[in-house]
Amino acid sequence: MTTIYCTGQFSFDIADISDENLNTEFRRRKELVSKLKGEWQESLEEKEAADFSASELVAALNGKGLELNPWAFEVYRMIAEGRTEDAMDAMRSEIPQLAPPSHERALADLLTGRTRAHG
Repeated sequence: MTTIYCTGQFSFDIADISDENLNTEFRRRKELVSKLKGEWQESLEEKEAADFSASELVAALNGKGLELNPWAFEVYRMIAEGRTEDAMDAMRSEIPQLAPPSHERALADLLTGRTRAHG
C-alpha cells in the first residue's frame, strides 16, 4: 500500500491509480467498518426514552455539554415523532458548524453500505 504525506498543495489524476489498488483499499476499509460495526452492535443494549425519567434525560444532556435551550426541546420532540430530517435542519440552524444533513446521510450510507432512493 502506498502512503502519501502531504505538507502543501498537490493534485493528481485519479485515472492514474489502478483499479486493483482502489479495490484493495475499498475492501480493507469495508472489512474494518464491518468489524467495528459488529463490535459496536454487540455492546448495544436496547433502550427507549420511556426507560428513563425526565431528570435522567436532562442529566444525560447536561453531561454531554448540551445546554437546555428551547431548540433542544423542539429537536428532541421531532426525533421522538420520527421527523429526523426536520430535527437535523433545526440543529444545523442553531449549530452552523454541523455538516448539512445531506452530507451526514451520505456519510452514514457510505459507512453502512446502505443505499437510499433519491427523489
